[in-house]
Amino acid sequence: MKTTASRSAWILLAVAVLVSGQTTKTTNKKATPPAPKPDTWERSKECAKQAEKVMADSDKHSPPYVTWENHYSPKYKRCFISILENAGVEGAGKDFARWRWHLSDAFERSWLAMSEWDGPTEPGACSIEGQETDCEKAKAFIREHMKN
Repeated sequence: MKTTASRSAWILLAVAVLVSGQTTKTTNKKATPPAPKPDTWERSKECAKQAEKVMADSDKHSPPYVTWENHYSPKYKRCFISILENAGVEGAGKDFARWRWHLSDAFERSWLAMSEWDGPTEPGACSIEGQETDCEKAKAFIREHMKN
């Protein structure tokens, strides 16, 4: 009888261990999968196509004095064009060309920010959304919108 009683005790213990293990597994919540990242591939393609149209339509921007790049921003949900152009040498006695770097919305075809300077160090007129501002702020605004 002791053998049967010992066997029964071991069986009950084993069942208890199995049941407690299953209870632990079922009470643990499954981790929710991370939200899928928005697919921006199609929007990026549309942005590139629109940027090419904008640059082709513009008489003012022609190589070799201009470089440009487009960027679809998931953060702002907009298509931007960053344009760097040689605005020419204005006024007598200048040793350096005037440069202009601006940010445009490709679909609205509107300027959002501009930074202008003469040569390597002399700042010119700078603006963000039509308001005159410090040139470093304008450059930071352009970089931010082209990055995110």
